[in-house]
Formats: sequence, C-alpha cells, structure tokens
Amino acid sequence: MKTKLWIKILLGLLFFTWIVLALAVFDGLDNLIVKPLITNEAPQKSDVIIILGGGVDKDIQDTGPAVDQRLDKGIELWQNEYASYIIVAGGLVKKTNYTEADELLEYTLEKGVPADKIIKESKSLNTYENAIFSQEIMKQKGWQTALVTTSDYHTKRACQIFRKLKINVKCVAASVPQDRPSYKLEYFRAILREYAATVYYWLKGYI
Repeated sequence: MKTKLWIKILLGLLFFTWIVLALAVFDGLDNLIVKPLITNEAPQKSDVIIILGGGVDKDIQDTGPAVDQRLDKGIELWQNEYASYIIVAGGLVKKTNYTEADELLEYTLEKGVPADKIIKESKSLNTYENAIFSQEIMKQKGWQTALVTTSDYHTKRACQIFRKLKINVKCVAASVPQDRPSYKLEYFRAILREYAATVYYWLKGYI
C-alpha cells in the first residue's frame, strides 16, 4: 500500500515539474495547460448558486479581481433566475477576525442582491470544506441542486469534490482577468497551485 502511495506522489511531482518547466519555456502556454482544469457547463434551473471564495488577502479590504469575477458570474446567474438563493462560501482569513464570506456578502449586497437571498458559509478553510459545509446548508434547506461558480482553473477540481459527495451540481466557470502583468503572473501561479492541489486531493481521496 505504501509503495503505491509513493508511486502516486512521484508521478504527481514529475507532472508538476513538467508544468513548471513548460511555463518557463513557452510564452502563452497558460491558455493551453489550463484547459484540462476547466469544467464549464451550461447552467440550468437549480435550488441555489454557490459562489466559492478564495484569494481574499489579509492586507486588503476588497476581494481581488479573480474573486470579483466569481461573484459577478454568480450574481449574473441569479439575475437570470437560474436560482433564487446564493451561498457565499469562505472561512476565516488568516491573521484576521474576518471571513471570506463576509467580504463576498458585502460585494453581493452592493450589486443589488437582497440580504434574505444570500446565505453565508463561513466555516470552510479549503475547497473540500466549501463542499462539506455548503452541503449541510442545502440539507437544512431541503435543496437538491446547485450551480457552483468559481475561477475557470478551479472548476474541475471543485466539481469533482461536490460530485464525490453526491451533490447534484453544474459548474460554471468565471473568467480570470489577465489585462495587467500582475494579473497574468498570478494566473500562472494559480494554475500551478491548482495542479498541485489536484494531485494532493487525489491522494487524499477527495476527488
């Protein structure tokens, strides 16, 4: 059993190394290597829209461009009446007394979504817990279906986690801004982190 685990770890590290080298050599390769990470499905009428947090910085007061895009996509789905309710998911921001859900809620309210249509999921510290605690809310409300919206590179792993937990979801990808050099660099980093996280979650049995 231990031998099989080490083989999985070695394969994951080799694949991750290949990604790093490829990014260093080929300009624009991000658009190619991000494709296996994306699950972008046609939205359908559901009980709730789940907007996943991620990237709220402890040193800033706003959510950041990537998270803004997740929120905008979720709000767009709500405005188009794909669901009546929204869950904003994200727990404690490190070294603060605030949660991501607080920031997401504030943004969503500012965009005109009524407070009674938004539910905070503020206990999660990672994507797996996003799914676990969102599922608890869905069970409490008697909801059976959900639309999950997150950044494009994050959709496949997120969708796999929710479905491993037997949650009936459709995943809708939000585009990630790349119109500034700093945004593009962060996108590179996010892709690399996502491949590493995918390997880790696979080893943990979450996907």
